[in-house]
Amino acid sequence: MNRLTFIFIWSLLLLKSQLCGQTELPIFSQFDFEDGLGGGTLHTTLVDSAGYLWTGAYTGLQRYDGYNFYHYPVDALDDCALHNVQVFALAEQNSRYLWLGNAAGIYRLDRSNYCFQAFSLMGDDMEQVHYLSVYALQFAPDGKLHVGTTKGHKILDVSNSETPILQEVNQQGRMEDFTVWEGTIWAGRDNHLEQVEAGKVTASVEFPGRVRCMLPLNADSLLVGTNTGLWWYLRGDTLPSRVFPADHELGDVFIRALHRGPGGRIYAGTQGNGLSIFFPDGSGYQNFRA
Repeated sequence: MNRLTFIFIWSLLLLKSQLCGQTELPIFSQFDFEDGLGGGTLHTTLVDSAGYLWTGAYTGLQRYDGYNFYHYPVDALDDCALHNVQVFALAEQNSRYLWLGNAAGIYRLDRSNYCFQAFSLMGDDMEQVHYLSVYALQFAPDGKLHVGTTKGHKILDVSNSETPILQEVNQQGRMEDFTVWEGTIWAGRDNHLEQVEAGKVTASVEFPGRVRCMLPLNADSLLVGTNTGLWWYLRGDTLPSRVFPADHELGDVFIRALHRGPGGRIYAGTQGNGLSIFFPDGSGYQNFRA
C-alpha cells in the first residue's frame, strides 16, 4: 500500500469514527486507483462544512462525496483552472470559498461557480502569481488566513474578497504547520514552535528536529510531531520533553500528522512506521502497518 492510499484510508476511518461516535479502534477499508483515487503522494486532507472530503496530492486536487472521486484538472491557459498540479494545503473560509496552497502559490476556489483564482504572496500586487510554494494554511479566530511558505510566514486579510491584504510575519525558514491553541496561532517554522499574536512572534521554543505538525490537548499542553519523534510542549516551558523514549518504536520516528480521535485516543501518522494509536499519556499504544 503506497503512502497516498494509507493516509487517505486514515482520513476516511477518522471521519467515519467521528460521524458514528465510535469509541473502539477503527476498521480499515482500502481505496485505490480502481476506485478513482489519484496517484502520487497525498499531502493533505480536509472535510468541509458540507461533509465532502477534499484531498491535495502530488497529482492535484480531488473531492470525494462518499461514492465517487472528482479530479480538478490543471490548465495553464484557463483562467478558472489550477495552473500547478501539486496541492500541499487546504483551508475552508466559509461555505463558498476554499483556499489551497501548492507549488505555485495560493489559490481560492469559488464553489458557487467552481472557478479558481490565484493570488500573489510576493508584495503588494495581489493580481500576479509568483512561484512560492505554500505548505500550510490556517484561519485564525480573527478571520485572517495564515500562510506557511518556503520563505516564511505570511498573513492574508481576506475580509475583502476582491483584494486580500498581505502582511509579512517573517521571511525566513520553511513553515509546515499551524494550529489554533487557546485562541492564538502557533506555527512550526523549521525546528521552532512559535506563538504569533497581532502579526508578531511573541514566543519561540526550539525543538531537536523540524516541527511538522501540532495538536492542542488542553489549555496547558501541546503535542508536537517532528522528524525526530513526538514531543510535549507545556505552556511556559523553555524546553520540550519526549512523549516516548528514544528506544521506543515511536521514539525517533518522523511524525507527519496528528489527530485526536474517539475516546481521546491520539492518532499519529508516520513516515515509514505506519499509523500509531495511543492515549495522551502514552498508554494503550498500538501500531498498524501495511
